[in-house]
Amino acid sequence: MNRRQFLASSIASVTALGAPLPPKIGHRQVNMMAEPSLAVFELAHRISGLSGVELHVILKDRSLWDRQTALSYKREANRWGLRVPSLSGIWTPEASLTKPAGREECLRKAIETAELLGATVLLVSALRANCPRMDDEASYVPVVETLRKMAPAARRRPPDASGNAARCLRKQGNGSVTQPGKDGPSCEK
Repeated sequence: MNRRQFLASSIASVTALGAPLPPKIGHRQVNMMAEPSLAVFELAHRISGLSGVELHVILKDRSLWDRQTALSYKREANRWGLRVPSLSGIWTPEASLTKPAGREECLRKAIETAELLGATVLLVSALRANCPRMDDEASYVPVVETLRKMAPAARRRPPDASGNAARCLRKQGNGSVTQPGKDGPSCEK
């Protein structure tokens, strides 16, 4: 049995038992198109089973920090019946999770953009040279402090109709940080 057969049989058995349907499937904008374009939503719409597109906040010369640009992406996603469930690519060329200059601004603007687009997850990448060394406190403590400092920006997110609200930024084991969204889990116990 290959992976597709396994997935199809798993979905069929879960559905037959009356269990909730599996999670919706999205795809990354940067894996679908070489250039930033609103056409990514039309392409995603044509791919059977996709329900959303993860957008890069900053991609080449396009930035979703610009409100009108972000709103045009939101309108196009709605036009094609798709969501923007997550954002990635939040860093300017000068900034990263490990560089103090611009770090907080990029995180704050990414949170604001996520709120505008209805995204409930931020992928805060820290790769190679931009990844804190977890065996060196001087490397990772400033990053943790920054994430703690930025958490209130995510907490201010207004509740949706169900009353759920984002509670914090959550650091993942792979170095990424997610922002639980309107329908995401709370970080508070």
